[in-house]
Amino acid sequence: MANRYTHTLLHLFLIVATAMAAVATAHAQKFDFRAVHLIEGAGVVDVHFNDISTPTIQGLESEYMSTTIPGLPAGAGTVNVKFVGTGTGLANPIITSDMMVASSTEYLGIAYGTSGAPKFKALSRLKNTVPAAGKALLRVLHAAQLADSFDVYLGAVAPNGAMFANVQTDSGTAFKSVDAIAATLTITRNGSTQPLAQFIAPLTNLSYTTLVITGNAANKLKVYEINGALGGTASVKIPLLQGATTPPAFIRAVNAWPQSNVPKVDIYFDGNIRTTKLAYRSASERYGPLTAEEAMISFVAAGENPGNPLLTTKIPLRPDTGYSVVLTQFDNGGRTHLLMKRWLSMKSDPNTTKIRVANVTDFYGPLTLVLKPVASDTVMYDSIPFLGYTPYRDVPSGMVNLQVFRRGEGTPIYTGDLQMYGASTVTFLALGDASRFNIDILNDSVPTLQSPMRSFDPTTGVDDQLRAGGKLLRLSVVPNPASVVAQAAFTLPVSGSVSLALYDVMGRMVGSTIEQQMEAGAQSVLLPVGDVPAGIYSCVVRTEAGVMATERVVVAR
Repeated sequence: MANRYTHTLLHLFLIVATAMAAVATAHAQKFDFRAVHLIEGAGVVDVHFNDISTPTIQGLESEYMSTTIPGLPAGAGTVNVKFVGTGTGLANPIITSDMMVASSTEYLGIAYGTSGAPKFKALSRLKNTVPAAGKALLRVLHAAQLADSFDVYLGAVAPNGAMFANVQTDSGTAFKSVDAIAATLTITRNGSTQPLAQFIAPLTNLSYTTLVITGNAANKLKVYEINGALGGTASVKIPLLQGATTPPAFIRAVNAWPQSNVPKVDIYFDGNIRTTKLAYRSASERYGPLTAEEAMISFVAAGENPGNPLLTTKIPLRPDTGYSVVLTQFDNGGRTHLLMKRWLSMKSDPNTTKIRVANVTDFYGPLTLVLKPVASDTVMYDSIPFLGYTPYRDVPSGMVNLQVFRRGEGTPIYTGDLQMYGASTVTFLALGDASRFNIDILNDSVPTLQSPMRSFDPTTGVDDQLRAGGKLLRLSVVPNPASVVAQAAFTLPVSGSVSLALYDVMGRMVGSTIEQQMEAGAQSVLLPVGDVPAGIYSCVVRTEAGVMATERVVVAR
């Protein structure tokens, strides 16, 4: 009896131990997977694992990435993946491939090529592989129908300077950490410095991105940008990188909200803070270049929780377009915004200024602006309603007299004179509330922060502010031109937080911003010019008191 009881217990123990081992093994062999469909001519596909008749991924369209499929069983460490025409079953797969898998790993299963010659590549990422702050992780897959191997550069092509060298056909690279800023992606044949193609790579903070190079000819390369952070609950359209010769999109934010109790706002761009303490009658720097299909701007009271924004709006993006998002209000206090667009490739004449007018105040009704250039015909912008803006008009450069009228009235409510500069593209913003009215000038030709904006009111004009800031800070850069190292020297009138940054001619910040507490008096800061390409840059110094100075910097190699 005791033997039978002992035998039964031993049998139960073996059953439980075996089950627990199977569960532990299955758990250890679970993995995450997302499918990418780039097979030309294959139509919509389903994805099956290990010949299971029910597809794990259904209805995946061409140029789409599936959502992440978590916790798939790995079997004995190898799984079979089949891409089939949707609803056609397993008998005639478009492509079938075995892949080795491991736990704690995410796999990107990329099907590419043509329906007549399909290919499959599984790229892996350990789930704890994440970028550092201010960085992005980047890798590439050579999926083009070319025998040539590629060198891939971020920025200028230089001997022995490829980010990814000798990338073979059907080969993927490991991730590399790069600065999280938009950069020019250049592709050459291995060992050559002659670009086959150039694209804008919009690398963002804390992202991990796979760039898939496709195409059937050297002059027809395309690059798909697969953002590993996307997925959600539905498949995601994979964007193509824009050619570097095609002007990308840019966005800037403008604070025209006349609230004394909220004098400054923080600007969040796609969930990340980009501009802090943007004052009333100020415009942020230009964000970009942008190649996504949409972007989101949030205005948040300075220092407050971004989860409770003053206003948030999504903006569909198109290439060659500059967007300005202006925060303002209705006369009842309700917050609203105006979204303005312009073509970035619009040509400028050195003898004229392109001027448009936007009405972002709800307190004065439709407005008419009359410009009287010296020795030229009068230009009128008639009856502009609240949240309306006009097309650009060419106005001769030089001194211009401005008069602003309410609709139907013959006496102007605002007058002023201002020098207008040739080859500039500007927007006159009518703003204010019941007790104050101004015409401020958003200079669309200047990509950096404009705080305050230039104005017809000489007491707050940005020209006076910059001139005063330049005299006060006495900013200089030596040597200039610089090749390896340079120093910015300036004088602080009072102690406080100071930021210093370099901007290129497109208004993109180069490298990281230097921001620190400094004592009053003479200061000297090392400029990060050693790693930037040769060219012309702007060194911008700002104090927490709002004093700003700029200095032109030439980097020569």
